[in-house]
Amino acid sequence: MPEPLKPEVNPPLTTHKVTTHLSDLLRQRYSIWVLGVISFVESALPVPLITDPFMVAYMMAHRGKIILAIAVTAGASILGGLAAYLVTALFSEAILSLASPETMAQFNQLSIQYADSSFLLAFLGAITPVPFTL
Repeated sequence: MPEPLKPEVNPPLTTHKVTTHLSDLLRQRYSIWVLGVISFVESALPVPLITDPFMVAYMMAHRGKIILAIAVTAGASILGGLAAYLVTALFSEAILSLASPETMAQFNQLSIQYADSSFLLAFLGAITPVPFTL
């Protein structure tokens, strides 16, 4: 008689496992590109993904490439911001045309409320450690 199949149970994801996988990933040959992709995604998408811990981990794994890590992270962040700006500039009209009249009224009201304080909000987002997308 065949033995009954037992369901495979994956152990829960722990901080230790994530740290170990991240450490292994950052020691790979192409890890600088992983760092760049993380930085790009953090800047291009409204996702509160903090690049700094990844950059610090990369710098600790590759002490001789600190300047390269800073340059790649900064460059990818600038490119991600530029990509987000271009997507918004090119597709905002098309996306907003799909919104209901009630949503557009709320959007316009919100735009008016924040028009006067946009510089202050951008400045505070730039100098605080809290991710800007929150």
